[in-house]
Amino acid sequence: PMKLPSIGVVCLKKALATDAERPPSSTKESKDRVTVLGCSNTASTHKGKLMVIGKSVNPRVFKGVKIFPVIYRGNKKGWITTNLCLEWFEKYFVPETRAHCASVGLDPKCQIVLILDNCSVHPKAKLLVKDNVMGLYLLPKYTSLIQPCDQGII
Repeated sequence: PMKLPSIGVVCLKKALATDAERPPSSTKESKDRVTVLGCSNTASTHKGKLMVIGKSVNPRVFKGVKIFPVIYRGNKKGWITTNLCLEWFEKYFVPETRAHCASVGLDPKCQIVLILDNCSVHPKAKLLVKDNVMGLYLLPKYTSLIQPCDQGII
């Protein structure tokens, strides 16, 4: 279970709001958008660094911040893209997961399978192969039943 990570992507449209909240009739609902990509192994003993995608490439609020607790990227819509997903996989997921496996005494060359749902922005499985790490897509009708991220891990 330690070697079967799963990712989950959620798009947040509101901050600190309830479902029942409605904007006053004289104001428009905010168009702010943030997407968060999270990853955890099935045992929930390792949770990777979150990737946050906002609408601004260089938000002024981050000016001068040297150490940031998440990976931040920006694009016009604040959505995850195939390229961002590939960047996350290659630069962050593979090294972080390899380091975790080594820290718990697993073989440094053990095979790791990343479980993904069939979201259209996820890269093709053949692109998600690096250092004995590979992506595996679930069939759409089974995702909510067996994907760890849909079971409350993240």
